[in-house]
Amino acid sequence: MTAHPVRSRREVAVLLVLVAALAGLSACYGPLNHGPEDMVLRTPIDERIPLVPAFVIPYLSVFALAAVTFLVFALRAADLLLSTLLAAVILLLIAYTVYFTAQTHVARPDELGTGLLWDGLRLVYGNDEPYNAFPSLHTGFSTVFAIHWLRYGGRAGMLFTAWCALIVVSTVFVHQHYLADLAGGIAAASLASFIAWRCRGLWAAPKAQAAA
Repeated sequence: MTAHPVRSRREVAVLLVLVAALAGLSACYGPLNHGPEDMVLRTPIDERIPLVPAFVIPYLSVFALAAVTFLVFALRAADLLLSTLLAAVILLLIAYTVYFTAQTHVARPDELGTGLLWDGLRLVYGNDEPYNAFPSLHTGFSTVFAIHWLRYGGRAGMLFTAWCALIVVSTVFVHQHYLADLAGGIAAASLASFIAWRCRGLWAAPKAQAAA
């Protein structure tokens, strides 16, 4: 792991390309998020999972997690930052392939309660159609972050990995995903992270490559 901030021209160039690719792919999420569905992956276990509005807090915290992750890695670990970004791009390519060819659907509750937590759920449901479920991108991104935080190590690595796990769990308790979606997200993110880490030569300096 490169324990220094992003600083070389090659690292900056790769960073800009990956950020542009991630932004472009993110813009494609909405157009893919529609029916009709090809399959519903609900199981009897999913039917027994209650709707717990408090889990909307960790669910929405994925955006804060992403911001903190990218900031810390940018300042302290160039390898981890670029690998995380590349893994995110690969994850989206995998997920979008499934969304385009085999769309899924998640049933949502007909009625919601009142209060801030329920309002948070309404915000989630109002801004995300009940498709694009398998693989779960909330799970996928959280898994990518967790894998790279484990590589970062130390107490911070363990703390942020636990945060990632909480977000993954939250996806079923806010009824945004089924268990199969989580399994798909973890599998896709693990593959994406493996490929990204093996591609570190894209931004490694020539001397660093020779030393390795």
